[in-house]
Amino acid sequence: MWHFAIAGVTQGPIPESALRSLMPSLPPNVTVWNPSLPSWRSAEEAGLRIAAPAPVFRQPAPYAPAANAPLVSAPTAAYPGFAQPPGYPAQVPFGAPGVVPAPIANGLVPPDLHWALVMLFSFITFGLFGLVWAFLQAAFVKKIDPASKALTLLILNLVGAVVLVVLSFTAVGASADTMGEIYLGILALDLALFLIGYVMVFGMRKSIVTYYNTVEPIGLQLSGVMTFFFTLIYFQYHFSRIANWKKTGRLQ
Repeated sequence: MWHFAIAGVTQGPIPESALRSLMPSLPPNVTVWNPSLPSWRSAEEAGLRIAAPAPVFRQPAPYAPAANAPLVSAPTAAYPGFAQPPGYPAQVPFGAPGVVPAPIANGLVPPDLHWALVMLFSFITFGLFGLVWAFLQAAFVKKIDPASKALTLLILNLVGAVVLVVLSFTAVGASADTMGEIYLGILALDLALFLIGYVMVFGMRKSIVTYYNTVEPIGLQLSGVMTFFFTLIYFQYHFSRIANWKKTGRLQ
């Protein structure tokens, strides 16, 4: 099993076959490691990628326009003030707005529902729809990052919530001697569930950002503040954008 690191973010373990299939989409500075290596190595040193040959620079042949062709063409849409020889393909400037990589044909599509509808349906169903949608999001994150613990933590949080309800009903009929202990347990469990919930949410954030900056690099950035306050609704906003990109090739 292998681990790989990009800009200080490590991923893995994954099988060698899976890592080799990812190599074309990973940046040149990716480093890899497995227990057989004494330290982290470049992909070329580990034998997982063939080093690219040094470029050979040749003087381009002079442009020869076709017979009776005008010397220059009309300005292109990408460069309004620049006229190029006829027949040359239009050039799109690097980093131009709206220019993103084409989606992977067999790439996974995240849960697709407008964030406002997720919020509305959750409100109407007293949170039940939101719980179901949280499981869908956690299951998707598990697919793009098999090491994700989001599903496990979500189930643990749900079990804790059930225990919290049982304790609350128990406190109603408890004697004065035990009521204080029960309320103390409720407070401790409530705090534990709060912490587990945010460990899950920020773990999902890390998995999503890593995947959409390595395997399907679209330069996705998720605000820590927005993640803290809006959690799964904030994720759904970006999931809907990515799902639309999968369908149309445009990331809006």
